[in-house]
Amino acid sequence: MSVGEEEILRQFEAQVLDTFHTTLPLWPLKRGRAIYGLMAAFDTMIIPMEAILSETTSEDVGAMLQMKLWQEGFNQALRWLTADGLIMPEPVADVEMLDKGGEFLLYAATQYIPVASMHVAYSRGFASVEVDKQARSIRFHRSPTPPYSAPWYISLRWPARARRIARKSGRKYLR
Repeated sequence: MSVGEEEILRQFEAQVLDTFHTTLPLWPLKRGRAIYGLMAAFDTMIIPMEAILSETTSEDVGAMLQMKLWQEGFNQALRWLTADGLIMPEPVADVEMLDKGGEFLLYAATQYIPVASMHVAYSRGFASVEVDKQARSIRFHRSPTPPYSAPWYISLRWPARARRIARKSGRKYLR
């Protein structure tokens, strides 16, 4: 990657990836209420997640990765909301607060965490990056050199495909 492309990647990281959460409806609310909304949204997911995981086996990597994304998303969202210090949640009987907390959690879990993980993988040499300035796109690719195998990279986004590749290669660690 050229120096210019690296600069574009880091600019995206600083100006979009690390700040987009501040544009979501939960962000401007009083912190105690925002934390309560986030916690309530996550709590509503515990029973469905538990039900899904109780029906899975160790081969259901996709379900486990989804659970992990939601947990990591919650952790990251809580980090954002408590960046200025810990604040006690302030209970509020407001359905909109649950919706706003859910949207915040959804962004953190399904959009921020996967992209941030790829930024980390790139920074550690586990992935390469392709920057298209004209199309305003950044694509991550797995490292072509061992030991960073296809199942490692693909399992971040395509769990079913990762299982098929692992089975074909005879790898046991995804089972």
